[in-house]
Amino acid sequence: MRRSEETMTLLRYYTSHGRKPYCDGAGPTDVDRAWARLYVELGADPSNLGARLR
Repeated sequence: MRRSEETMTLLRYYTSHGRKPYCDGAGPTDVDRAWARLYVELGADPSNLGARLR
């Protein structure tokens, strides 16, 4: 069970920022990839994610 406001916040964030490079110049971590998987599992379009997160 998920809280709607938490789900919407996650979807909004990755839809807006998922293709932007990381500000530290490093690549995604395992945690970043886990969040990206959740984003897609919630039904979002994976094309909103950068290629390194897919």
